[in-house]
Order: sequence, then C-alpha cells, then structure tokens
Amino acid sequence: MLHWNEQDVTINGLRLHVYRAGDEARPAVVLSHGVTDSGLCWPDVAPVLAQEYHVVAYDARNHGRSGHTSQVYGWEELGDDEAALIRALGLQKVALVGHSMGAGTAAACAARHPELVRCAVLEDPPWMNTPPAPPPGATDRGEAYRKLQAMSVEELVAQARRDTPQWDPAILPPWAEAKQQFNTAIGELYRPDFMAWPQTAQVIACPVLLLTAEPERGARMTAVESAQAAEVLQDGRVVSIPGAGHNIRRDQFALYLEAVLPFLAAHS
Repeated sequence: MLHWNEQDVTINGLRLHVYRAGDEARPAVVLSHGVTDSGLCWPDVAPVLAQEYHVVAYDARNHGRSGHTSQVYGWEELGDDEAALIRALGLQKVALVGHSMGAGTAAACAARHPELVRCAVLEDPPWMNTPPAPPPGATDRGEAYRKLQAMSVEELVAQARRDTPQWDPAILPPWAEAKQQFNTAIGELYRPDFMAWPQTAQVIACPVLLLTAEPERGARMTAVESAQAAEVLQDGRVVSIPGAGHNIRRDQFALYLEAVLPFLAAHS
C-alpha cells in the first residue's frame, strides 16, 4: 500500500489538504480528482506513478478534507487553486493528470499558468457543446448530491459492485468514503462554463493527452467534441479508450496506463 505524506496548505485564505508520495527529487505529477471524489481516489494509479515520479494529490475546494467555501466557482478558480498549490509546494514544471472536473481544472491551470506545466493528461473532461442534463432520478445536481451523501459507505460500495462490476473492488472504499466528505452545496456553487472549453483548449501550449471513451457508457465527450478538441489543441493527442465510460481509468485500467505512462515518460 502506498504511504502518503499529508499536509495542509493555505492559498488565498483557502485550506487545501495535500497528499504526497514518491521521491521528491523526481519530476512531479499532480493529480486532480472529479466531482464528489477526493485526493485519495487514485489508489491504483498513484502507486504506479510513484515508482518514477513525485506524486502530489489533493482534495479540491469543498471536497475531502479541504476547506469549504460559499463562493461560486468554475474551472478558472479551480485552475488558479491548482497553480497556487504548485507554487506553495515549490514544484517546478509539473505534469497534470486530471479526471472530469479535475481534467477541467488541469486544462484551466495549463492555459492560465503555462510556466508551471510541462504536460497534461485529461481524462474525459466535461468539454461539451450542449449543457449537461440533470442526473438521472434528480431534478438538479444539488438533489443528486444530497441523495448520494445520504447513503452509507457500505451502501455505496454495494451499489458500485452491482453497477460497475468491472471496477477493481480495492478502489471502492476511498471512492465511497469521498462521498461522505464533499460539501453538497457544490450543486449550487460549482458552475463551470461547459461550452466555453474551446477558448481554454486553444491556448494550452504544453503537450496534452486527451483520453476519451464511449458516450453510450457515460463518457461526457462525443466524437464531434473529440474531433474539435484535436483541431484546437496546439499540441494535443486524442486517444479513445474502448469499453470505457466517464471513469476511464476505473473501467479500463490497463488501457489507461498503456496510454498515460508513455506520454508522461516522453515529457518528463
């Protein structure tokens, strides 16, 4: 099991909880998680990366053990959080790896703070040309988040075993525990401009690996948006992972690593 060194870092009055592993003399890889997850939701990826890199994960604002805020925010604010954290930790030219909200965070950080980033891996960012629909069984995201948090860890694990049998059972406990920790007010506070993504993508100067999957399985990006991203990214490579939905690394872990590890090695 990977040993994390934990600390709190305060940036602009906001406390972020940070997890670090691996040799700090090696190139840094910063992991940013998706909505309702936490920095500990990389239990399969982080040990692999820690063999070659200094791995830094953190709980985003209103998630995990980080501070809560009543400020309305989107990807710009999250990207600035990540940049401030990188600076506070004294890291140099990091690789960013993000999923969903965390991929939007990484993209915003790379676009707004290019001096800090050497490359970025974006796992199914919510880069959509139409607004997202409300979650199934809920009128809005706030209701969906409150229903999610009302479930116990044991109930969540049992449901995940039924709904996603392809996921490694070992990754389920931290995923379920994170659902008990986030601020359900993010349903009203987290307001990214989903359809403004091309403006961000086109100014990212560093190499980008964009991982997409199958919309029929729940992936956010369609073939149209993936093709558009390939056009607007200055130095982008799009890899579609078969048999995966929105949670690409959880659905197809081996194929995820097959794409990610050579990319990081090429830009380390």
